[in-house]
Amino acid sequence: MKRKVLEMVRLVSGLGDSAARTGVAAGVGVFIGLLPIAPFQTLVAIAAAFALRLNRVAVFAGTLIWQPFTAPFILGAELAAGKLILPSSSLDPTWKARWLVPIAAGAAVLAAVGGLLAGVAVFWAKSWFDRRKTLSPVSKDEGLL
Repeated sequence: MKRKVLEMVRLVSGLGDSAARTGVAAGVGVFIGLLPIAPFQTLVAIAAAFALRLNRVAVFAGTLIWQPFTAPFILGAELAAGKLILPSSSLDPTWKARWLVPIAAGAAVLAAVGGLLAGVAVFWAKSWFDRRKTLSPVSKDEGLL
């Protein structure tokens, strides 16, 4: 019974995935997590995980970068990046050109860079963990997952 439950958890969550697939999943999660679509991030992330057949836990965990205490800093960084990319938008008096367009442009850039960095970091970490696990004298049956 215990083995069946553990296999089901492994299958549903994607915990047995390779380091590359887990890295991609974390990168997609951080990419979605850095987009300013706060009420819909989790729904978009889970839909992307199912559509791309990625590790659902890693995708969901990546979206947790957007929290109430990090959101103002992320939005500020996105606005600053957007104003660097689109300097003419600060001259336009409308609020859309001053705020919305630079945040959208900055979010696209920061989400892409953040997703790439997170994906590479998770890939390296999971590769290291998998190598250590294969060198460990503990058998696979003794571990939880």
